[in-house]
Amino acid sequence: MSTTANTAGRSLAIAAGVVLASGTLAILFEDVLMHGAEITLKHWLTLVTVSGTLMVGHLADMARRQRHWLSVLGFTALFLAGTGLVVYSSVGRQAEKTLVSGVEHDQLVAQRLDLEAQIAAEREAVKAKREARDTECAGGDGPKCKAKKATAAFYENSLKGLEARLQVLEPAKPVSAEAEQFANVAAALGYDKDQVRALAILLAPFFTTLFLEFGTIVSFGFAFSPKRQPKAEPKSNSELSSVSDAELTALRERFATPILAPNGSDNEGGETVRQPNGSPKRPNRPGRGGYTKDEAAADLVTRLALGERFGSQDELRERYGVAKSTMSEWVREWERSGLVPARTQQGRCKALATA
Repeated sequence: MSTTANTAGRSLAIAAGVVLASGTLAILFEDVLMHGAEITLKHWLTLVTVSGTLMVGHLADMARRQRHWLSVLGFTALFLAGTGLVVYSSVGRQAEKTLVSGVEHDQLVAQRLDLEAQIAAEREAVKAKREARDTECAGGDGPKCKAKKATAAFYENSLKGLEARLQVLEPAKPVSAEAEQFANVAAALGYDKDQVRALAILLAPFFTTLFLEFGTIVSFGFAFSPKRQPKAEPKSNSELSSVSDAELTALRERFATPILAPNGSDNEGGETVRQPNGSPKRPNRPGRGGYTKDEAAADLVTRLALGERFGSQDELRERYGVAKSTMSEWVREWERSGLVPARTQQGRCKALATA
């Protein structure tokens, strides 16, 4: 389950890195993608800068893991310089677009203001021509009256044309609709609308670039980070519950202590070797020297599983026929790996037995 979740997480991180990197490149290559501009050396350098920044960022992390501190400093410096160049280029491209929108906005506003001024002047002229026409035509429909009517009609038609041009001319849109809306909210909270709008237009490209750049680095960093090896869990004694009765009987027969005859010798007729305290000594395997490390471990684990208890390390040394220092080293290693349980203090000695 954890392996599947880890694989899914890395796949999602790769997808996120690709999407975020595409966003950065879309900003930097907008003139090529949207307006069909030719790819120049500047575009290639931009691509190299973005790719190199991502690579040295991951190299800095790898050097940190390997404790190459001089390499860490070098890669970090390159990463910061590359990030600064990418942010500078991206913010510049977005600011250029904002400036173009601002110029178009200002031109549109100027056109509307000019038309509105012309319409206002034309309305005053139409009003004056109508008054002159009405005055001249009050005494009859003579030649002068007809001339005044024609003049008034000309100004009226001119006014209609200007009004039609104003209707066709689209209203001036804000430079940034998001900044305008944010400024409206800030104004409702008591802040200066113009200052908030200008600050939003200035900072939005910067934060957009930082989000895309660092999001790409973090995503790819997680996707290609070295996998952590799971810690090996010590084997539990509960695994012995799966051993059948027949297998336990065979183990007892294999590792059982030789039965002593009534005369004090073993079942093969040999004399019994006794320890200083008078108890019979458990002999090593006949015909061979001491146990090997693996053989001793297998024998000890089996005897512990069968409930046998060892009151001191000397018993183990005598059983397996090795030096005391060797036996001590083996026992410590088996305890660290979880092969045998930790010894418990029993009087002056540390006893070894299953819980």
